[in-house]
Amino acid sequence: MQRLFDDTRPLDREAVNRYCLTEEIMMENAAMALEQQVCAAGVQNVLIICGGGNNGADGMVLARRIVGSCNVTICSVVPPKSQMCLLQYERAKRCDVSFVTLTQCQKLLVDADAHVDCIVDCLFGSGFHGTMDKVASSLVQACNKLSAVKIACDVPSGIDALGNIADIAFVADITVTMGALKTSLYSDQAAKYVGHVVCAPLGINREKFEQCTGAAGSGSAIVPDNEHTYLLEESDMHLPYRQEANVNKGSFGTATLFAGNKKGAALIAGTAAFAFGTGIVSLCGTAEQATDFVVPHELLYGSSIPSKTTALALGMGLGNPDDDINAKKLFDDAVSYLLQHEHVGCLLDADVCGYSGLPQVLQSVAGTKRCRVVLTPHPKEFQRLLQACGMGKYSLDDILHNRIALVRTWTQRYPDIVLLLKGARTIIGWYDSQSKEQNIYIDAYGKNCLAKAGSGDVLSGLICALLAQGYSALDAALSGSLAHSIASQKIATQWGMTPDMLIDAVRYLDCK
Repeated sequence: MQRLFDDTRPLDREAVNRYCLTEEIMMENAAMALEQQVCAAGVQNVLIICGGGNNGADGMVLARRIVGSCNVTICSVVPPKSQMCLLQYERAKRCDVSFVTLTQCQKLLVDADAHVDCIVDCLFGSGFHGTMDKVASSLVQACNKLSAVKIACDVPSGIDALGNIADIAFVADITVTMGALKTSLYSDQAAKYVGHVVCAPLGINREKFEQCTGAAGSGSAIVPDNEHTYLLEESDMHLPYRQEANVNKGSFGTATLFAGNKKGAALIAGTAAFAFGTGIVSLCGTAEQATDFVVPHELLYGSSIPSKTTALALGMGLGNPDDDINAKKLFDDAVSYLLQHEHVGCLLDADVCGYSGLPQVLQSVAGTKRCRVVLTPHPKEFQRLLQACGMGKYSLDDILHNRIALVRTWTQRYPDIVLLLKGARTIIGWYDSQSKEQNIYIDAYGKNCLAKAGSGDVLSGLICALLAQGYSALDAALSGSLAHSIASQKIATQWGMTPDMLIDAVRYLDCK
């Protein structure tokens, strides 16, 4: 996994102090990384859009480095303001870099396909906040319409520090981010704009740069020492390989999934759990359902929980226990079993997230040795969960724009319970009651073919399968999420994926 930072400017300052670097050395390295991407694109006519700060200065250094080998034009949206931007502007002029006015640039962009085959965005970078003015907005909009290769410097202009887009943002094919990865690049909203992300070193090893979180007592640390955010990688996925020869089905746990009003959700989740290594999978419902519930031959069905159950999954298609007697009975049965069996894992999803009786259950297991509990809401279910837990009423926009902060707040209240918030980028939060560490993990592998009914039920089944096989709550959430998202990349169709196709892709993840 790779570390993510909300703000890397303190890292820049500390790197200068600690390693005797200069702003110029770091800027030259930043421009060199941009140059490598321009050269790799094989383009000839390059337009660089510059602001008046150090992001604009990066663009002017780039222009100086490639002028002569490429036809380079700079459009300064605002006059150079920072000391470095003024210096780099003068250097670029002396190297005969061509500068155009805004009016000239706008005319160029009208027929830019004939004159520009690469646009480099050095307008705002990570310093953007608020909204763009009309001039910048119209320029970015014109750039986005072109077929030219688009490269963003540090962060595409228009994306703020939280990864939100107020109105418009530069749509990059490649984002060259400087020094360390920014959290803002991995928000749901940013997914459309960042393209392929490249992390550029600034004159020192990246690991050393990331350690520059401020000298002791300097107050320049980016986040508290016990709070970190990570970007998950494929190597963080630990599949349930079977290492021993002398085993039987009982060696790999028993998963029990509860079937409510919409029985198909439990069937999908149960099938996924069986495909992901669980030795025995049982569906549990009311006695009245037994007569009309057809299940695959490999799954069991009953109205009671098998005595050797090692993980429970509840909520998928269950119905709201506040309104549905059968749903409440199944919820009460599951909770009773969970509280009586210390090492049983539990996956809670969908309908139970807004249940008024859930917070009491969460409080009873949070911060205890028995806690192997994972919640997997989507944003609307998370909205209901926050309200049920007495943490406030939030609009969906509030949640979408503050996902990480809200996940942090929720997991602090319920230590050791893992919260997985679904979205274009999956966010997994966990607060360790022993070490007092709080980590956020972002899974950015998911393909948009997952945006269909049943995909979340597959994810529930995968996580339940790992819990049944003895994984910790955090490990089950991380590996289950990665298996789900990486499998989605193996689905050829953009729109025709079914849950069964996704489950089959999961089955063969380890086949090269």
